[in-house]
Order: sequence, then C-alpha cells, then structure tokens
Amino acid sequence: TELRAQFVPDARAMPEVIVTFLDGTPRFLTALRDAAGRGDAPGIQKAAHTLKSSSAMLGATTLSARCAELERLSRAGPVVPDALSQVAAIEALYSAAALALKAEAASPPT
Repeated sequence: TELRAQFVPDARAMPEVIVTFLDGTPRFLTALRDAAGRGDAPGIQKAAHTLKSSSAMLGATTLSARCAELERLSRAGPVVPDALSQVAAIEALYSAAALALKAEAASPPT
C-alpha cells in the first residue's frame, strides 16, 4: 500500500518489519487487556494508540480502525464501555492480520 511504501520504501525490508510487528504486538495486547481489566483509561489509550499506528503502517486497516475507536473512547471519559469485549475483538483482528502478515513475510518480495 501507499502507506507501507512511505514507511518501508525498500520492499526487501518488509519481512523484517513484519516480524518485528508480530514479535512486539503481543506485549501491547497484554498491556491493553490488563488496562481494560483495571478500568485504566489512560493505559487503554496508550496501548490502543501504539497498536493503531503500527497496524496501520502494515496495512491492517480494520485492526487499526478498531484500535482508533478504542483510543477515542478511552479519551472520552474515565470509563471505557465494554472495554474487555472490545479488546477481545482487537485480539481476534490481530490474529487474522498476523496470519496474513506471516504469509506475506514468507513470500519473496516482488
């Protein structure tokens, strides 16, 4: 995508970028889940923001949009409605994106 080309202009580097994303994202998902469990709106905001940005960079737009929505809700007030169920939806979207990204990382660049 155009956004990817902006952040990773050399397609040969994309597999490494994908692996970095896949290796680091579980830590942010855990932080997001923990913050949601505590009702910690600033913690939700921080983790959702990070996930939004990194997933957008790799073209996982549905995942990024869901994180953006959770980030917006966390800014709106001290209580985030249905935070744990929203995190579960984000985790499911990440799982789907991770499968596609793993396949892409395993393919030779075009």
